[in-house]
Amino acid sequence: MWLQWRQPGTRKEVPKFAGYLRILSRRALSEAWEIVFADRPVTVVIGFIVAGLLIYIQRRYDVQTPAEVKDALISGGTSLAIWGAVFLTTFLLHLLYYTPKHNVAELKADRDNVRRQLDSAYDLKTKRCMEVRENMFQRCMEMLKSPEPMLPFHVVVRHEAYNLEDNDDVSWLCDEIGKTSYGHPFAGLDLYVPRSDRKEFLRWIRLFTDYDAISGDTTDYLDAAEEWRHNHGYPEPPAEVRIARLFDKRLRPE
Repeated sequence: MWLQWRQPGTRKEVPKFAGYLRILSRRALSEAWEIVFADRPVTVVIGFIVAGLLIYIQRRYDVQTPAEVKDALISGGTSLAIWGAVFLTTFLLHLLYYTPKHNVAELKADRDNVRRQLDSAYDLKTKRCMEVRENMFQRCMEMLKSPEPMLPFHVVVRHEAYNLEDNDDVSWLCDEIGKTSYGHPFAGLDLYVPRSDRKEFLRWIRLFTDYDAISGDTTDYLDAAEEWRHNHGYPEPPAEVRIARLFDKRLRPE
């Protein structure tokens, strides 16, 4: 990959690697300096200047002989060269190995931190979703136990189950109601409204149609299920498991 930038009358391409190398070099330089000199650059420069001034003053006022000054300069130059070689070696070692390793370690630490935050947020969201659906289940059961006749389907629509987080929460709610003596809200409707469509079907029938899906004594939602099947191109169920036959037996037992 290349980053493109323009200058007047020119067009140049600068590789991303060059920018990464600059950043890497700056960090390697900083780490090497910290190890070799263990001080800020300004302090080291001032130290060299002071040393040079001392040598000059001693020579200027004949405190030392020219030979001694020469030896001092040679000694100082040798020390400076050694320090420079040590610094260069340390810099190259960091540039090629330690600094990239530090960068990778920091990136991994940042990634793990973000992952922990996401996991924590997901766990909190999951916990809240579970609390919402469990509270809705309790309210649905209270309504089913009331004297007013009510089918399970009407109850979940009245409590706006389509506002749950996702379709799995809607299915959980319906399955929990189905474990009771009141029956499953989507009993007999799996071939008309697949399990994966339940949330959207509840939203559709309540908000976008004229079907009465909340009155306890109506079965409009059966016609709505047939329309949903037809609109989505689902195959027509066998005659023995069609809505009309199943619910005619259920609502008008022989």
